[in-house]
Amino acid sequence: MHEQDIAVRLERLEHGLRRRNLLAASMFALGASLALIGTSVATPDAGVVPEIRTYKLTVLDSEGRTRVQIAEDTSDIARNSRATGMTIYDAKGDERGGIGTMANGSAVMALDAPVGVGYKVRDRAGMRVAPDGTAVITALSNEGSFAASLVAQGNQGRLELSRKDSARGEISTRVLTFDSDSTKVEKAP
Repeated sequence: MHEQDIAVRLERLEHGLRRRNLLAASMFALGASLALIGTSVATPDAGVVPEIRTYKLTVLDSEGRTRVQIAEDTSDIARNSRATGMTIYDAKGDERGGIGTMANGSAVMALDAPVGVGYKVRDRAGMRVAPDGTAVITALSNEGSFAASLVAQGNQGRLELSRKDSARGEISTRVLTFDSDSTKVEKAP
């Protein structure tokens, strides 16, 4: 072999070795990157932040309509007491209920009838725990009167069942407690 052939051959071998070393280093870097990505994606808390602080959180549906909102009522709200909590909305964007706490110390949950169904005030079912611990579960009729209430106050409870007689303009309410069963009749509002 000639010196020139040996030099060409040696140069080719060195070039191949450099290429192989570069490929090996690239493969190592790629493998290490994939391993790091795999461990960060595979952990249960990937993408979890310890806290989100905001005044209002709104969840939208695929059409961009508000479906759930977590917030505090504005200060000018026309309600018995200002509320902070979660409000749920139907597909039309109408409020259908919520759960929260009130400025007066109550905790509440309410479900509303769809817009246009029954009485103009859409509240239909609700639960409330008052600041003194009294618990009330109510169901309202589509005519806007209480249909049933379960009240737990102090060491006893009572069940109130009501019926509205529109022809007479009266509401009759049967009140059941552990010790009594009575009926009261009132003028309908």
